[in-house]
Amino acid sequence: MYDGKTDVEDFIALLQHLANIYGWEHDQKTIHLKTSLTGPAAECARPDTSARIYEDLRARFGITPDEAKRKLLGMRTGQQDNLRELADKIKKLTMLAYPGTETNLQETLALDHFKRVINADMSVFRVSRPPANLDEAVRTCCEYASES
Repeated sequence: MYDGKTDVEDFIALLQHLANIYGWEHDQKTIHLKTSLTGPAAECARPDTSARIYEDLRARFGITPDEAKRKLLGMRTGQQDNLRELADKIKKLTMLAYPGTETNLQETLALDHFKRVINADMSVFRVSRPPANLDEAVRTCCEYASES
């Protein structure tokens, strides 16, 4: 169920994942989506296609690419997030900030933001073993943290 109080992208990703698992046809996806909306989010259930409903949900409860860019740039060095959670947050914001950009470029941008945000000790270690992608950066940083 989605009422507009939590992250709309998480809800959409979950519903799309369920649709893939259960093999829902287009009409089934739309029905499940419409019946999953409650409270203020239920107002977005008027269109006849799931794509249009997703657009309405994102317009009302999501963040714009500019807002996502501001959030990325507003992240500070040494944030206390769990490294995996931090990487996931950065990856999600990067996808929202740069929609339509090739996946490889989004991955590079996410990795650059991750490098900027982690603390200085991790940065020194990372330079000696530069990661190829965000997942490798998280693994490398976790290994370094467990060794120190």
